[in-house]
Amino acid sequence: MTLFLAIVFLSVILLLHELGHFLLAKIFKVKVEEFGFGFPPRLWAKRFGETEYSFNWIPFGGFNKINEESFNNQSVRRRLLILSGGVLANVFLGWLFFSLVFMIGSRSLLMISEVAVGSPAELTGLQKNDEILSVAAEKEILEVPFSSQQFIEFVNRYRGELLAIKISRAGKTIDFQLMSRKEPPAGEGPLGIALVDIGLAAKPFGQSLVEAFKTTGQVIQLTFLGVYRLLVQSFFKPEILDALMGPVGAVALASQVGKIGFSYLLQIMALLSLGFAVFNVLPFPALDGGHLLFILIEKIKGSPVPTRLKGLVNGIGISLLLILMVFVTIKDIKSLL
Repeated sequence: MTLFLAIVFLSVILLLHELGHFLLAKIFKVKVEEFGFGFPPRLWAKRFGETEYSFNWIPFGGFNKINEESFNNQSVRRRLLILSGGVLANVFLGWLFFSLVFMIGSRSLLMISEVAVGSPAELTGLQKNDEILSVAAEKEILEVPFSSQQFIEFVNRYRGELLAIKISRAGKTIDFQLMSRKEPPAGEGPLGIALVDIGLAAKPFGQSLVEAFKTTGQVIQLTFLGVYRLLVQSFFKPEILDALMGPVGAVALASQVGKIGFSYLLQIMALLSLGFAVFNVLPFPALDGGHLLFILIEKIKGSPVPTRLKGLVNGIGISLLLILMVFVTIKDIKSLL
């Protein structure tokens, strides 16, 4: 069910992007020849007015077929707005998801954020992102819900003793036994793990909308910063490209996080929707940002960019994006094996 919801949500993110273009095109009376739900081969289609609505066999996202002549006859401002429609739709969806997260809240979790090399935790098999469910000594047990401070105080009471820890990992409950250190190295605790408290109390409707708006702005800003660092540092540290994630990795991540709780699935989907918006606004050929750049160049020089040149540049852009997609998909699949 979690995997199914992750695929559905991701498909909604992609479909709403195209719907954003479609709605603004319709508002400005630009002819849309076809709006497709999913991707061909075609399953069924029906024409309403000038637009044919098709349902296709690959139920993932959708597409627009906007009449190029009708689009080019529009003013620069209108074309910029139509091209921005997909990005605006994804930003709205990210804000909506965050609003729901703040409204319903999320259950409190205690997660392992880091595991020290050579520590009892590492030698026993504890890993980053494990959720701690309980910790027990010979005569005492601490069970959820508890905070990181309560956990630390418990472990410190039993330094040098055998502890039983129960964790949740990818939806599975696992039991570990490890000997805590009586005198750990500087900067490390008896077990050698760093902890992070996760959870959010539900907020009123109005406050949720405001908090979601603030969070959306912060995420967009941080995403742009992350893209900049990725582009700059990839020339000096190629290993940073391992952080890239495609649809396969996104679905796997969302389904794994969704097992913790529906609110956490919504948070991941909000981040993916905003990340997709930022990616599309980049001034790269074939992306919305690339088309926006051509229109801005037209505005500056006073005449359109030659059609053949645009076709060549966009063709190169599509080729590079396909290569990147293949690379990222292969990497995502390998990480799942």
